[in-house]
Order: sequence, then C-alpha cells, then structure tokens
Amino acid sequence: MRIALLTLHTPLNFGSALQAYALCRILREDGHEVRLVDYHRPGERGLALAGKRFTDGDHVLPVRLWNVVDRGREAAVARRHFAGFLQRRTTLTRRYTSPEQLTARPPLADAYLTGSDQVWNSLYNGGVDRALYLDFGPPALRRVSYASSFGLDVIPDAEREITRTLLARYTAVSVRERGAVDIVRGLGVTECTQVLDPTLLLSGGQWADIAEVRRGVREPYVLLYSVEEDRMREAVRIARHVARKHGLPVVQVTFGGRRRRIRGVDRTSYFTTPQQFLGLFRGAGYVVTSSFHGTTFSVNFNKPFVSIAPPLFASRAEDFLASVGLSDRFVTDGSRELPPHDIDYAPVNRALDHLRNHSRRYLKAALPEPARN
Repeated sequence: MRIALLTLHTPLNFGSALQAYALCRILREDGHEVRLVDYHRPGERGLALAGKRFTDGDHVLPVRLWNVVDRGREAAVARRHFAGFLQRRTTLTRRYTSPEQLTARPPLADAYLTGSDQVWNSLYNGGVDRALYLDFGPPALRRVSYASSFGLDVIPDAEREITRTLLARYTAVSVRERGAVDIVRGLGVTECTQVLDPTLLLSGGQWADIAEVRRGVREPYVLLYSVEEDRMREAVRIARHVARKHGLPVVQVTFGGRRRRIRGVDRTSYFTTPQQFLGLFRGAGYVVTSSFHGTTFSVNFNKPFVSIAPPLFASRAEDFLASVGLSDRFVTDGSRELPPHDIDYAPVNRALDHLRNHSRRYLKAALPEPARN
C-alpha cells in the first residue's frame, strides 16, 4: 500500500525527527511504500519566524537583533543535521508550506496517515491546522491516525465542532495518551485505541544500530537532556547529586550552540545530530531528563533515570511510565527523595513488548497490505 505520512518532522527536536523515522521504518517493514509528507507549518521558517524572534522578550534593540541573527545561524546548522538525517533514511514528498498547497496538489497515495507527536495540539499549531487532520485529497481515501496527541488535557470549546468533523473522516483512530482516548470518544468517535509512541516500536538494539559515538565524550556519564527552561535548575541539581554519588561527569546534550549551555554541567555536546543523540543515550550511566522522548529512550536503552515533570503536557511521560511499571521514576516534587539507582528491567521489557505487539497489530489492521499476485 502506498502511504503518505504526515507528522511533525520539521521542528528542531530530536524526538520529532526520530519518531518520524521510526514510523516510516515500521511501515516499510510491514510491506508498505511510505513517503513522508514534507509539510512545514505556516510561520515555521523565514521572515515570519524571524519576526517572532525579534519580538521575543523585552530586550533592547541591539540585543533583539543579535538574538535573531544568533538563533537563525544556530537553526541553520541544526536544520541541516535533522533534515539530512531524514533525507537519507526516508522518502520525502515535495515541500508544502500551507494547508492550501496540500489541498491544491495532494500527495498521491492509497492511504493517508497522521503520525505521532503533538500533531493535534492547537496551542503549538496556532489553532486547528486542518492539514494535520488530513483535510485534503480524495474524500473516500483511507485516513488513519497513529499515536496522535492533543498535548492538552481538554480541547477548547471553540475547536470541538471542527475537530469532531475532521475526525469523522478517519477510517481508524489511535492516540498516544490515555486522556486523548477520552477526548476523541467525547467527540463521538467511539473506536479509538491507545498505542505506543513510534520511538518505542523499535527496540534499543535497533536504535543502537544507527547510533554514533560522540567524539571526546568518555563513558560512563550522567546525561542531562532538559528542554524545559522552568525545570533546568531542578534537572541540574539532580544530575549533580547523582554525579557526585557515583563519581561521574555530567554531560548535557543539545541540538544548538553555546547559547544552549546549562550552568553546572561538565561538558556540553553542541550541535548534536540525531545519531549522536542516540549514541549519548546508549553510553550513559544515568539519565536526567524533562523530555518525553528523553524518557522513552532511557527506557528503550534500559538506563537508570529520572523523568522530571514538565510544567505543560506532563501526561505524556506519566502515562507511558505507568504503563511499564516505572511511575516511581517520574519526579513531580523537587523535595521528594530520588528513586533507587538500579532498575529491574526484566518486567519493564516484558510490558513494553506486550505494548509493542498491541501497537503493531493496530497498524496491520488499519493499513492492511493488499494481497500480492
């Protein structure tokens, strides 16, 4: 079956790129021909993004100008790393930069698939992005969602009717979080399944096959991957505590340059590629993260870790950790004692395998491969 996959693969975020790659790989393994729709949300690049950066904060004019230049230069390098990773490992369609372009010239396929990550988060998308609900192409075409996320606990009342209308066109609906199941069913779509994030469909061994060692980083170390500004101080405090206890350095990983360095770390891996990101997780002796995908890779590589609750969208990591029996690794209160260092991963891996099988069965049923002559 020819599948056009639409997901959030363009943000400068390790999880976004890696989940897109994982879902493409799994679909290919199931016998499908997959193309990743190269959709860039309006305002995501160019002058519109530069304008947002210029007005960000209340700094004086020279500082704001430098911020635009510095962040633009940083983004250009990082974008080459992320785009290059996907261009080498997936097949992309032509570029689309608006829902109208998709409507005018939709990708040719036997089925459209909404991928994972927060594709239905109207806060991130500046409202309901109809393209991310597959509102283009032939009406009768099969439309499927896999592990889509709203990010929010509830959707705004003003968006309920349009969301209901768009979801009604789907042949099969699955979401990533337990709360999203309730949202979808509350909109009248009774058949909704909870499945794993695509990064968890591949095992740690499969991810290790494409991981790369970051030169100059000696193992083992405490890996710090924090994407939440409000949780940086807490993340560093925990990382330093673990590092002192076990005699390890703290290594921070970031997609960007020196402006991303966190005070209190021993080394920062700048302009890290997705492959190096995987390698840093594989080689870590302990992980401290406030990222959902930082949490999934910690579990996939069977690392001792703590997952710090972010101020928004915390249900993603909380739901996943509960499903594999690791709720104690989710830290919501800075004064709480840390969980034991070691983790018995035997029952965790059994639970994860069960969830993988359930998720793969959903995909096989929602996107059946045509019989071959």
